[in-house]
Amino acid sequence: MRVIALTPAAAEIMHCIGAADLLVGRSHDVDWPPDLTALPAVTHAPAMPTGPADIDAAVQGATAAGHPLTHLDADAVRGLAPTLVLTQRSCRVCSADIDTVTESVSQCGDVQVLTLDPESIEDVLDDIVRVGEACGRPDAATHTMVHLRARYWDARNHVNPYVDGPRTAVIEWSAPLYLAGHWTPAMIEAAGGIPVGPKAGTPSVAVDPDVLIQTKPERILIAPCGVGLEGAGPHVESLEHETWWAELPAVKTGCVQVLDGTRSFSRPGPGLIDLFEWLVEWLSPLAQADR
Repeated sequence: MRVIALTPAAAEIMHCIGAADLLVGRSHDVDWPPDLTALPAVTHAPAMPTGPADIDAAVQGATAAGHPLTHLDADAVRGLAPTLVLTQRSCRVCSADIDTVTESVSQCGDVQVLTLDPESIEDVLDDIVRVGEACGRPDAATHTMVHLRARYWDARNHVNPYVDGPRTAVIEWSAPLYLAGHWTPAMIEAAGGIPVGPKAGTPSVAVDPDVLIQTKPERILIAPCGVGLEGAGPHVESLEHETWWAELPAVKTGCVQVLDGTRSFSRPGPGLIDLFEWLVEWLSPLAQADR
């Protein structure tokens, strides 16, 4: 078994089920655990500007022109002779286009392409089992899934379902303003908050600031997709320059957190359970009282 992980989440899943030894290649943005960065990268991304609005303009321009945001080195893929490729199809920005992946591996013989496109935290746990079955480690994957699911439900036991929690917005991009969707709204609700933005299981959406002005979130998380803590400054500054920002209840009370946008909500892997446990502590009064 020779596996290429084309998303960071897929690489983390392989690691958590004890199958990292099967990895022979990775995408350029696989960074955890650190020793996986020694694997050859089969993708690369063009250099981007630093400002949130400039990055969005570059992405939109490339997309409109039909230029891929992530380039796949087909020769490198064929040279690694994979038997399993783990990728996703829901976001054309985050990884190589699925059609390009399929075309590249078609010349590698008998290769399975497994796409991981979860819409909920339950889907993420199911994906762990799917990966384990695909790479020949089903028992380890099931054990890992059961352990993570137990942690998830143990954390939920510290949430009072009869008390409305704080209205919570997760900002996935600052200019334009995007609120996080997919698995994020359900995670916020399960952790004791009231999600502001798209419905659970639906994509992230660009919204007018009036959405935040009218819903008056009491908690705000800034987690720009694909941006680490070291690069989050321009996003925070972009929001702080808006006149409406200082009037939001969460800002007035200091209930704003900046998260690593590369390893928090945007990475649908085992790390979401760590994030969920933290969310419960931050959003649920019952959990805080239990400490």
